[in-house]
Amino acid sequence: MPSREDELQDLKAAVEELTQQISNPQSFQVSLQRDSSDIKQFRTKMAHVADALERRLDDMEGNIIGAVRAEMSDWADRLENRLGEMEKNIIREVSELRSKVDEVNKKFERLSAKIDPFLEPQPTWCCIQTFDIGFCGFANAISPDGQTFAGYDYSDDSYLRIKFWNLNNGQEICTLVGHSEWTNPIAFSPDGQTLASGSGDQTIKLWNLTSEELICTLFGHSGSVWSIAFSPDGQTLASGSFDNTIKLWNWVCEEEISTLTGHSSGVSSVAFSPDGQTLASGNIPHIGNIAREADYTIKLWNPKTGQEIYTLTGHSNGVISVTFSPDGQTLASCGADKTIKLWNLAYKQEICTLTGHSDCVRSIAFSPDGQILASGSDDKTIKLWDVNAHQEICTLTGHISEVRFVAFTPDGKSLLSSSGEGIIKIWQQLLLIPAIEMTVTEIVERLRPLLRRSDQA
Repeated sequence: MPSREDELQDLKAAVEELTQQISNPQSFQVSLQRDSSDIKQFRTKMAHVADALERRLDDMEGNIIGAVRAEMSDWADRLENRLGEMEKNIIREVSELRSKVDEVNKKFERLSAKIDPFLEPQPTWCCIQTFDIGFCGFANAISPDGQTFAGYDYSDDSYLRIKFWNLNNGQEICTLVGHSEWTNPIAFSPDGQTLASGSGDQTIKLWNLTSEELICTLFGHSGSVWSIAFSPDGQTLASGSFDNTIKLWNWVCEEEISTLTGHSSGVSSVAFSPDGQTLASGNIPHIGNIAREADYTIKLWNPKTGQEIYTLTGHSNGVISVTFSPDGQTLASCGADKTIKLWNLAYKQEICTLTGHSDCVRSIAFSPDGQILASGSDDKTIKLWDVNAHQEICTLTGHISEVRFVAFTPDGKSLLSSSGEGIIKIWQQLLLIPAIEMTVTEIVERLRPLLRRSDQA
């Protein structure tokens, strides 16, 4: 590296040279001319260099832009192809997923179709109220407005009394006293203002339910009165007796209209058709401890003429109860042979026999719409039957002694049953979900065969 002294010497020499040139003007001018020519040449060269450099830069820019554009185009093509493949893969996977979802849904639907019947709320008849009306008490009539039921009590001397209870709460309303022997059949008039009662004292009594007073007593039977029924217009009363006869009464005038004979034993049940043009009756071979021969028949009568229309045969033991369907086209009967029979009244032929009770069937009743028939039996059960399908719907249990009376309320929503232990039960049809008393593991094990069958389907 030059020292400071060397730099000063060089500077001194340059100054001296410049001084000499200035002192010699001619030599200095030549030097300036030479320098000016060199500068022009330098400028020309630099202009050529600048042009060359500019062209080179333009070429470089074009090459770079072309290369970049080519690279970008290639990259865009690759990206587009990649995105296209991704789209196809996504579409394929979504399609497969949809197929799997559809398959699962189908399996679920098949499984649900098998499970739903077990989980769907089912209409079920349930006891909603129980009334204790006293030991040996019976109910055997419901008022037309469905607010009251009537019956009697066999304990002590209470069988001489007719009692009324509120159907909603079971509270006793009033008591009617007048018969000198046991009271069995009772019936409300169609307007609900009058009650008729039959008795072992061989009489029929009519009662004013507003004043709770006796209207009149009808005499004429020579045996216990076992059944009574008002005509649909309420003007005529029919009574069946252990004297084997049926009597028709104009009870308003307290007069007997006619006596119908033909049964060979006690008349256990009488019923008017809804139009009042036909009277049906059934008989039993024994009442109480007295046995008699019986034909086990049902007889149809013209109540206006008192003439027998037809005799229906088929029961193998006593006919305890008969009742007409609401449309009057069908007659139902039940008896000691443990069966219920349905009869076509137009053709006077048996439609079917309903079996299922294990003991004597004492009472039957049609629902107001005629679709259901209820039956009460000495086997302590009540059965409900589908009238059109001729099949049992269900069996109602809960009574601890024989079921002596069944009846639907006028609105058809409730069923009343009365049994020998003095218990009244009110039944209604409710929608219930079947109880599933299983653990999750047990449910899975139960469903596993269904799932396998669904996979194979």
